[in-house]
Amino acid sequence: MNKYSETDKFVLSSSCKVVKGAKRSVLIDYQRTDVRTISNDYADLIEKIDRQRISSVKKDINENSHEQFEKFLTFLLSNEFGFITENLNLYPEISNKLHDEHINLLDGIIEIHEERYSFDDFEKIINEFDDLLCSSIQLRILSKSNITFIKEVLSVFKKTNISYVEMHVKEGEKDKDRYHDLINDHTKLTEVFLYSCDKNETIEVVNEQEGHYQLSLGNIHCQTSSLDESICGIINFKDLTFGEFSMHNLLKNHNGCLYKKLTIDSYGNIKNCPSIKEHFGHHSEVDLKTIIENKEFKFLGTIKKDEIEICKDCEFRYNCTDCRAFIKDSNNKYSKPLKCGYDPYTNTWEEWSENPLKSTVVEYGS
Repeated sequence: MNKYSETDKFVLSSSCKVVKGAKRSVLIDYQRTDVRTISNDYADLIEKIDRQRISSVKKDINENSHEQFEKFLTFLLSNEFGFITENLNLYPEISNKLHDEHINLLDGIIEIHEERYSFDDFEKIINEFDDLLCSSIQLRILSKSNITFIKEVLSVFKKTNISYVEMHVKEGEKDKDRYHDLINDHTKLTEVFLYSCDKNETIEVVNEQEGHYQLSLGNIHCQTSSLDESICGIINFKDLTFGEFSMHNLLKNHNGCLYKKLTIDSYGNIKNCPSIKEHFGHHSEVDLKTIIENKEFKFLGTIKKDEIEICKDCEFRYNCTDCRAFIKDSNNKYSKPLKCGYDPYTNTWEEWSENPLKSTVVEYGS
């Protein structure tokens, strides 16, 4: 039996969130990456008891359920999902506001094909991203390219405030040591993905300078698969995000994949995503600042998970970035992601690619 006074109140820990689905709910502690499935009745109870007097809530519950009430309260307290206090003023509620008004772009994706590459054009593009306070860039090298070319590409970032560069190489040199040296020499390059490799493996790159602590500088990810549009939009349980509290708020208010994201394909067309055909002009004809204010360009990034068919009934909806490039019904912008195999009405997962309907819709999205 829990010991609490008449004035004690239960407070759900600030790192925790409860999300209700069609058949069940999830209780997530983002600080500990602890995820528990609970019944919707217990989710309602947490909502009812949070920041309220425990004794008052208990009085409103049927006496036959008091034992279950106490057991569930013990579960919450023993797992540190919440705590008891007399003074709520000591624990003010944390705002769910994103506070990203000053950020014009969160992410940029740039496709590069050596035959269509221009150093001057690329430098202009990167400077525009930098002016818009974009801190993260993903590069997709689509042509067969050598390290010398890649070094030229990376040199553009040295004088910018862009802090994170991720690179995907479709067909590059097989000597992994050369990519190791790239990460070591370019501090902003953190993750390198190499495709069509002999085996799947991840190689950590550490600082090996004598007299220094060994710090992780980044990773080289070798993939046996090819670099194509199939890398986008796949949703399975291991890819859900349970460790970032800020991501929960982002996914609750915006599209997790396309919000404040901009892509420039290898032909110079400005798009929401590499996998979406629609574009909003060529980078040589319109500046990025104008594009990101375009209402049509911003639309997909504003779609909330609570507006998407089926997703709005899913207990994992704020842990899934949500692909809008590959959707089940290509004529409905609010259709469920094509590559998601989860059914919130049965709480079961299936392999999305096994569904024969998928092949026709993939063709639309490509």
